[in-house]
Amino acid sequence: MLEFVLLNKWCPKPQPESSRELTTPSAGRDTSNYLDFEEYFRGARHAQEGRQSEISSLYQHLAQTATRTLDNWLDIGCGRGIALDVAKSNGVTHTYGIEQSYQLAVEAHHKQHTIFFGSALDVLDDIVTSQLRFDVISVLHLIEHMQPSEADVLISKCRECLSDGGTIIIETPNVSDPRVSLHSFYRDPTHVRPYPKELLEYLLASAGFLDVYSYNFERFHPESRSHNLRSSDERYRELKRQLSSLKRLALQNEDGSEKKIWEVFESIRLLMEETSEIWTLLEFVRSGKNTAAFGTKYVD
Repeated sequence: MLEFVLLNKWCPKPQPESSRELTTPSAGRDTSNYLDFEEYFRGARHAQEGRQSEISSLYQHLAQTATRTLDNWLDIGCGRGIALDVAKSNGVTHTYGIEQSYQLAVEAHHKQHTIFFGSALDVLDDIVTSQLRFDVISVLHLIEHMQPSEADVLISKCRECLSDGGTIIIETPNVSDPRVSLHSFYRDPTHVRPYPKELLEYLLASAGFLDVYSYNFERFHPESRSHNLRSSDERYRELKRQLSSLKRLALQNEDGSEKKIWEVFESIRLLMEETSEIWTLLEFVRSGKNTAAFGTKYVD
């Protein structure tokens, strides 16, 4: 069994010969390669600040709808503890996390959060048999790393670990948004499958949660570092430069100006195609990069 520490608030790092293979939530996320991936796409300071803003928005929504005070918060797959930082800064008294990457668990522990080091399902088993219960359990960008059978077990165990009136929050990429379903979801090599909001609502209701609902929302920071596509600001500056060139050529009225004018017209046409046809279409059909699903536990 995993050591479950409440008094010391910390699980020591297991020795290699005594460690076992992790086959439960996000088994690939405790590897150094995944930490490198996280650092590359989400490690910049502005990205972490954006993530804090995003979680703060979720917290404010929860605070307005919660049926009980938010004194004990558990974040599963807590990483560096960003969600727990937000909870604590908003007055949550006791913040707990489960993390199976030792490096990330240490970082979160140093922020004065109670961290359980190990696989989520194993640690939840120990919590079920203890007297510890939570007002909020958050599962943020973890469920897409799991098989459906694991996700079902995770949600059921979370319900057992909630206080009466407690709430679970599940956040996951929203695959109804083409930017996610056609690109960003498959950028992460450890993603197993998407979980549309209708499926999340079904899993929560099947586990016995009431007041189940979900909504889509936009991310607060860009994650991709790809430079294959120009930003809207870059396209705007290029379009403005080409229009200035067109005006200058028209005023000069020199020999050869007509050919140059048509060359500039062609550049503007291509820019307009990129801006108006492709990007306006994406703006029209997108519905937000993330989905958040909520469910409340009541006494049977």
